[in-house]
Parts: sequence; C-alpha cells; structure tokens
Amino acid sequence: MRLATVLYLAGAYFPSTILAQSTTAPAVTANPQGAQYIATLPNNATWPMGSMVVSTAPSGMGVSVQISISNLPPSGGPFHAVYSINMFPVNASGNCSITGGPLDPYNVTEAALCDPNNPATCQVGDMSGKHGPINGTNYAASYNDAYLSTQPNTTTFMGNCSLVVYFANKTRLSCANFTVPGRSSSSFASPIILHATSVGGSSAGNMQPLAPGAGIGASTVADVQIATV
Repeated sequence: MRLATVLYLAGAYFPSTILAQSTTAPAVTANPQGAQYIATLPNNATWPMGSMVVSTAPSGMGVSVQISISNLPPSGGPFHAVYSINMFPVNASGNCSITGGPLDPYNVTEAALCDPNNPATCQVGDMSGKHGPINGTNYAASYNDAYLSTQPNTTTFMGNCSLVVYFANKTRLSCANFTVPGRSSSSFASPIILHATSVGGSSAGNMQPLAPGAGIGASTVADVQIATV
C-alpha cells in the first residue's frame, strides 16, 4: 500500500493527530498565563484515587504538573504503575478504553521506547515515560514539562484530554477527564469497577462486575473500566 494511502486512512480514524513521520516534539513557548486544568480520579476505596493539575509554567514555557495518587493496589505485578495524558476524553459511561493512547501529535507511537533523558522524542502524553513511573501504593510528584500546551486549538493542547492510570502491563485502572477548576467534575462519583469477560473486550456489552476480592493478574490484557452506578 502506498504511503499516501496509509496516511489518508489513518487520517480518517485520527483526524486530530499530525500525520507525519516520527519526529521530536518542539518545546512550547507561548502558553497563556493563568491557564490550569485538573483531572480528578473517581473516589473509590478499592481503586486508585487522586488528581493531576496541569498549569501554565512561568513565562509560558511549557507546563507545571502536580500529581498525587493514592490507594494503588499492592499486587497485580510486576507492580509499578504508569500514567499518561490520553488523546480522547472519557465518555459518560466511564469507559477508560475509549480514551485512546497517549497524546501523540508527532506520531512517535507506543512502539518507541521513551527515553527520559531525551523527552522530546517521547509521546507528548507519556508522562511516566518522561518523568518516571509510580512505585508503591502512594505517589506524589511535581515537575515541569516543556512539551504540553494549555492553549486550545494547538496540536499539543491537553485540556480536552484525559488522565489514565495503568498497571505496568497496560491494564487500565482508572481515568478522568481534564476540566477547568471550578467547573463540574468529569470523574464519576459512584463508580463500579468492571472487567471484560473476553480477552481484549472493551464494549459495555462484554463487561461484568468484578467479583469481591478478585484480583487482576498480570495476564489480564482487557482494560479495567469504570462505570456510573
């Protein structure tokens, strides 16, 4: 298949991405002062809770990030968790699988290994790849990221994206949309945790409640998802 055809077909499915060969992300230099977005994970005693705040950094140079996540499961291994800012928002059902992959306007793809020493070559939304994974059951960090935008209608704008927390094997644990602080929350006040009855299932029709005390093994490749009660 000719490259032009491949790019055309890809554009039909991912029109918001830049369809170009893999490249490095340029640093963002003109973010609007005072812009801030927050994603708050559902308040559930069994699954990860917490939030990420993304604000314009001083002088508009990238963003400042504050993230705090607690209640991460102690097993499910090999345990450490990863998190990312994903391309699409969570829908009203709370289905984390519809958020797509990490924000990636420069077409790096998840197949490329993120080098934290050279973050411009990583997917823009691969936050734990660039800044370190979550180790342990509680996590808090503050850092600057040069490659995210708080300016709407730019290729690396993150304000209409979602925060997704995963096991290291990419099983999705929890998710929430970014919103402007003070506006109605996009997370779910009364979530129930669901799991797919078939490997790789992601539609609501394939979901069943997770049995009390059931674990999520490393062999689980279907996404854990959250739905409103």
